[in-house]
Amino acid sequence: MYKQEKEFCFRIGQTELFEASAQLYIDAIEKTNAKPRAYLALGLLDVQRTLDKVNKSRKFTGLTELTFSTTVQNEITNRTQLQREKWNYTRKKRKRKEFSVNSETQAQNRELKSQKKNRRELHFDNEKQSRTREQAKGKKQLYYPLFEASLKNKSTANVEKLHQKIVSIDKNDKNANGELIRFYRKQKSYGKLVQFQREQYTKTPDFWTTVSYAQALRLQSKKQAQPILCNKAIELYNELAAKSELKGKEHSCVYGGLLDCLLQQKKYVELRTTAIKALTPYPLSYMPFVLVYIKSWTKEGKLDFAEQAYNMLLNGVESTSINPDPIYKYLQKSHKLLLQPTGKANEVQGFGVNKEQLFDLYYAMSDLYKKKNNTAAEREILNRIKLIEPKNDFVKKRAV
Repeated sequence: MYKQEKEFCFRIGQTELFEASAQLYIDAIEKTNAKPRAYLALGLLDVQRTLDKVNKSRKFTGLTELTFSTTVQNEITNRTQLQREKWNYTRKKRKRKEFSVNSETQAQNRELKSQKKNRRELHFDNEKQSRTREQAKGKKQLYYPLFEASLKNKSTANVEKLHQKIVSIDKNDKNANGELIRFYRKQKSYGKLVQFQREQYTKTPDFWTTVSYAQALRLQSKKQAQPILCNKAIELYNELAAKSELKGKEHSCVYGGLLDCLLQQKKYVELRTTAIKALTPYPLSYMPFVLVYIKSWTKEGKLDFAEQAYNMLLNGVESTSINPDPIYKYLQKSHKLLLQPTGKANEVQGFGVNKEQLFDLYYAMSDLYKKKNNTAAEREILNRIKLIEPKNDFVKKRAV
């Protein structure tokens, strides 16, 4: 409670502001004539609504809800009965028309009008900070509809201009940044995406901005068939791997991105060495690393090795050819993981992985059999996918 609130409560002999506020309205209604009573009753209902909103927040955060005394609650009920219908109509009718703008010029005019508005002087830092936050929120509400309309209309110039306006109001608006990144991806503006992520990385070179910058470079490299662009991404991934012990998602992001870059650059030997290094701490958690290891054999033309590895992974078929390879023990462990259901809701029936993970395996096997011109085996894999997802896009494109 703020200092002035405590002083006010002490002066009027109340310890609860909502109770005090409601009592002031009740006293005023008691002492005034009929016409002002109606307006005061509306204000009394506003106090009730404000308390309800506060309690909703307190309940969410685990705090005890605030209540009126029984006497005050009965007074509120009795003195507002005749005004409830009008209160419901007037409050529901209120619309925030000040945020309904059709152009950037209108938004700027509304923003200027708000800046010129006379406001009471604030004396406490927390009040000033609260006002600053609310003013920023109001400004963003002016420009967000225009930003979203530009995204929908695929107007790159307007999207970029309005994005800059929003982040100038709130530099920590992650939603606006995320929308811009998705827009660049959809528009296949990979150069712009890399430039934006580079700027974010330069401003705040932390773990996730580094990963995002490396991912953008990796995507541009793949989509524009320029593997050399992965050089900077590899440098960034290696820096992250060397700085600290990576766990969980961080480990997956760094090594997953690094292995993809090495695959693009056809550095198969280095890829396989790196995959084993990435698998060693987490032999049961990262089947994608096992898959990219096998893919390197497919890309390198060692199709029989790849086929035997997939058969061992999916069907448990032993292979003497790949027995000496470091990946062998991870294939055994991954096979058990693949076919051992854990009861999770998103698992494919009969498997211990979800649909996305299983399909990654099936897609890789389909690519292998296509390279081997083994139409029957490829068709079998595609049929397996169709049984799980009849309208799968990959299957539609690969119909054999």
